[in-house]
Amino acid sequence: MRIQVLGEVAQPGAYTVSPSATLFSSLYYFNGPTTLGSLRDIQLIRRGKKVASIDFYDYLLTGKKPKDQKLQLDDVIFIPRRLKTVTIEGEINRSGIFELKPEESLANLITMAGDLKITAYLDRSQIDRIVPFEDRAKLGMDRMYTDVNLEQVLKSKDGLPLQDGDRIQVFSVLDLRQNVVGLRGAVTRPGSYDLGESLKISELINKADGLLGDAYLERVDVVRVKGDFTEQLIKLDLSKVLEGDIENDIELRGLDRVRVYGMTEMVPKTYVSINGNVKRPGRFLLQENMTLYDLIFKAGGYVDEEYKKLTYLKRAELVRVSKDSDEKEIIPFNLGLVLDKQGIANTALRTDDAIRIYSVNEIEGDTRYVSISGHVKRPGQYELFAGNMTLYDLIFKAGGYVDEE
Repeated sequence: MRIQVLGEVAQPGAYTVSPSATLFSSLYYFNGPTTLGSLRDIQLIRRGKKVASIDFYDYLLTGKKPKDQKLQLDDVIFIPRRLKTVTIEGEINRSGIFELKPEESLANLITMAGDLKITAYLDRSQIDRIVPFEDRAKLGMDRMYTDVNLEQVLKSKDGLPLQDGDRIQVFSVLDLRQNVVGLRGAVTRPGSYDLGESLKISELINKADGLLGDAYLERVDVVRVKGDFTEQLIKLDLSKVLEGDIENDIELRGLDRVRVYGMTEMVPKTYVSINGNVKRPGRFLLQENMTLYDLIFKAGGYVDEEYKKLTYLKRAELVRVSKDSDEKEIIPFNLGLVLDKQGIANTALRTDDAIRIYSVNEIEGDTRYVSISGHVKRPGQYELFAGNMTLYDLIFKAGGYVDEE
């Protein structure tokens, strides 16, 4: 069966279709409208009269076929130009470009686009509008922005008419939470907490499963955001807060930030150091009851006998800052005795103590020498071979005695 297809299609003309074809199924024969064609008013013309029209959006948006019409010989399917086209984006479930009928409004567009996301901000959305030709001279502009209250639009009967080319931006609500307070520092569970109907500092600390053991009880800070967005620092006594003192255990407000300090951050960490002929030189955290021997052990110790042989055991040094001034003093000690846990091995270390360990080469040099002078041919210094070198070997190296005339 032959039909005619005209209007905004890629190849207008005559098409042969199945005798059982309908207006809806015929779209597959000519691949539907072009981008300039309308999906909202696909017309069936029979003997010069419009006998049916389908809105393809009904099928696209609901999955239900529209009221269809069976085709007859020489029927004409006409695709008119696309109706007004608008774009919607942002906090909408189905962002995109939509074709609207003359009577359809922003409210209808939102329904077509799958409704607003839960994060949509209703008090203000924005329309980027191209000013119609006839209004440009009067307004003195080609484009304009229009702010829209979505809550009012959704409640109104007309739903706000739109114009061809409108671009609607739906904004998101802010990430700011008004009904929370923040808690950090020396508490078991720092984080953000619901303010509820009312919340005091002591109740907030209880919500966080209490304080840590090192909590500093003489002070707790509350940072409060004022109406002009400046911040106010409120200083309170934490011990009195826990006792329920009215002046200190104050009611919290939305966006308050509570800071509980810990002793570990009030008192800085202290370190000691060890350098020289040790396996792990560097700085170490000073711990309670830490001794001279403990630091040497942490630096690798001298279990390795071969490594120990390269270490000068007769003297090492402890450099210590005086308690009464910034001057430093050197305390020499016998490293061999300390390694046997004797001497000053159990001396308690203090902040900034530094230990210096020497190698044998640093003290005695890489090569040791002996010298010979007098009635020999080549007086001078000669390398000492400590293992088995004798006086005869030294004289031999010096060329022997000078020959008598």
